[in-house]
Amino acid sequence: REAAEREAAERAELERAAQQREREECERSREARRAQGEAEQRAAREAAAREAAERAAERSALDRAAERAAKSEKAAAAAQRAAAATAAHRAAAEAQGGAEREAVRARQAAVAAE
Repeated sequence: REAAEREAAERAELERAAQQREREECERSREARRAQGEAEQRAAREAAAREAAERAAERSALDRAAERAAKSEKAAAAAQRAAAATAAHRAAAEAQGGAEREAVRARQAAVAAE
């Protein structure tokens, strides 16, 4: 009878140990799934942050390009105005020179007529 009781006690202890190992394995498995979920969430947040930074950098580059284009357009418009002013000045100077030559000829003609 004692041997049977010892054997039953040993079986019960083995059963408790097996259940304890199973609980520990379940706990480790749960912990691993939780850690994996956290890692996936962290990776998703990091990817979203990288994408946002890339979009911001692209917007910044586009803004700088637009600023350069606007400056170039302003410079081209200023050059065009300067060229037009120079051409108008040249035309005025030529007209004045022509008028002065005409006045000299008219004076000469008047002197010759006297």
